[in-house]
Amino acid sequence: MRLLQLATLLSLGAGSLAILITPSEALNGDIYKSKPAPKPVHIKRPKVNTHGLSPEAYAISQLTQTVEIPCESCPFPTTKDGKTFINTENNLQLTLALDPNQRDTIKLNGRPMFPIIYAMENPHFTVTQRSINNGAQAQVPVDIDLFIETDPRSGLSRLRLHVLAVSGWKTQATMQILEFPIFQNNAGEVFIGEVHARNPTPAEASAVLCKDNMFCRWKAYLYDTIHLIANRIHNNINGIRKGGCRGKKNGGRPYAVGQENPHKGYNGKGHHGKHHGGKPEKQHGKDKEHEHKWRWFNWVGLVVRLILACLVIAAITITIGLFFTLIVSTLIHILVVSWLFVTGKSRSCRREQPADEEDEEERGLMSKDEESQLEAQEYRDDLPLYSENTEKQ
Repeated sequence: MRLLQLATLLSLGAGSLAILITPSEALNGDIYKSKPAPKPVHIKRPKVNTHGLSPEAYAISQLTQTVEIPCESCPFPTTKDGKTFINTENNLQLTLALDPNQRDTIKLNGRPMFPIIYAMENPHFTVTQRSINNGAQAQVPVDIDLFIETDPRSGLSRLRLHVLAVSGWKTQATMQILEFPIFQNNAGEVFIGEVHARNPTPAEASAVLCKDNMFCRWKAYLYDTIHLIANRIHNNINGIRKGGCRGKKNGGRPYAVGQENPHKGYNGKGHHGKHHGGKPEKQHGKDKEHEHKWRWFNWVGLVVRLILACLVIAAITITIGLFFTLIVSTLIHILVVSWLFVTGKSRSCRREQPADEEDEEERGLMSKDEESQLEAQEYRDDLPLYSENTEKQ
């Protein structure tokens, strides 16, 4: 019975193999050989020079970005000569693009804007002003303010573009600021990232209202520095109360551009202990020490900025005070000298006048004596001469 059962199982197994294995493959003796896949048809496309960037970075760098920012206070021209304006809600269209011929140049509405040396050759920029009510468009001249910040750790720069005036009219402090990252490789080629619009800070807003007043801009800079220090203190206090890792959620210092987030475990929490081949994790202590040093240097920088702002304002105030004091003291000195000169001359005239009268009187008395003497002499001359002989006769 057992032999019969074993023979039955063997026959069933052989039948299953006969069903699974095709005759051609069984005859060839190569069961695991597979047919070659068909060759893909390649479409010939022109070769694109990505300049050493990843496809994503190159795609971002080639974008021509047009951004609209609201400008409620901007006057809208009604004539082609730009001499008649109306008050209507409108937007400004700013187009940022790379120059395909000069890869180190960023253009604003077709004119070189960055680097600054190219913008200095032709500083007149125009943007498209579009009315929200009727959709009318006009090309208007604008005055812009450019500021660039560079992160030495990542090599990335951030360009800030602020429109200060439209058609010669200063804009209000509510005008938004455009910010976008800039990367320049070793060959000098420039690449730009996505453009973002944000509201200005008090110091940036005062750049519009106090464009021609240096004291006003320094005052706004001081206010902005104090406001930044107050925000840092408030955020640090909130971070201590909440606890946990630092970041944007807790109001702490955000991670730098190009810096990876701290490594985390599968549960999303920072893991500690041994990892990377059983080595003890000492990097966290170094990171904390570096973070504390960075915070200390950041605080020192804020304090130095505040002290420098106060010293500059004090120096300007003292200089202006000394200048006005010198002018006032000079005027007072001139008035006093003039008054003394005039009063002294009048007194000398008064003193000389009695002396002259006495001299005239003396001269007059002397003339009277002389006249009396002359009369006596004439009288004597008129008397007859008598001699002794005539008397005797």
